[in-house]
Amino acid sequence: TSYVIIGAGLVGVELALELAGCGKKVSVVEMAPYPLPMQLEQETGAMCAEIMRQSGVDLYCGQLAGEVVRGADGKPQAVLLKSGARIAADVVIAAAGIRSNMDFAVAAGINSARGIVINERCETSLPDIYAAGDVAETRDALMNQVIPSAIWPTAVRQGKIAALNMLNLPAILERNTGFKASVTMHKTPVISLGPIYKIHPDWEKRVFRSTSSDGKHSVKIFYLHEGIMTAALLWGDITNAGLYFEAIVNKRLLAADLPHLDQLDAAKRGTEKLEVL
Repeated sequence: TSYVIIGAGLVGVELALELAGCGKKVSVVEMAPYPLPMQLEQETGAMCAEIMRQSGVDLYCGQLAGEVVRGADGKPQAVLLKSGARIAADVVIAAAGIRSNMDFAVAAGINSARGIVINERCETSLPDIYAAGDVAETRDALMNQVIPSAIWPTAVRQGKIAALNMLNLPAILERNTGFKASVTMHKTPVISLGPIYKIHPDWEKRVFRSTSSDGKHSVKIFYLHEGIMTAALLWGDITNAGLYFEAIVNKRLLAADLPHLDQLDAAKRGTEKLEVL
């Protein structure tokens, strides 16, 4: 059985690796130049692609799916790419994003965009009507714009805030952001914090590389603006990920502390090299 997955986001990548691990023939089509474009940057994106290829996944990055070719019985036979390439497919899986099911909200006159728009109380544009979770969108603390935050911790936090306000117990959604993701790449943990996909040219980039005693390589990439951490990417060694996320969300001034990260994360350190880019 041949599987074609359209989209190399968190769902597409994890599913591809699981299927390949079961001995299935798997191809992944992604319009970005590397997998996990929302969570990784160029270097770690290339590392992710290499792990997937070594796991037996055929990658078609920088490509757009154009058509699913079906037989007389309606079952898939292949996926045609916009480039003209043809990939054999018995099963086609769409993992290229989600669309909120909010027809009922639109019909009721509730303000919506990509999702149901809520305020800091998780209330919609209609009084006493609340929304929470993947269907909702509100102002992101890191991007300072109204966007969906389709991750589980955000959904839980929004649900609590909505419930409290429905009970007339005033509560405000603070430090709201969906820019926190984790994935395991062939036993290598990876955590992405902040808007890695939208790095500003004015941000300073610092890279820490290390090798553990068992020879495993790790990369920590930090982005700063005027001494404040704006985003971070941890590949392999995810020590203190919570600390870094707290610093990003609360806009901690960390420029003076970064040179001492080798001491902060010393528990898992072997040899280390710092690059300032």
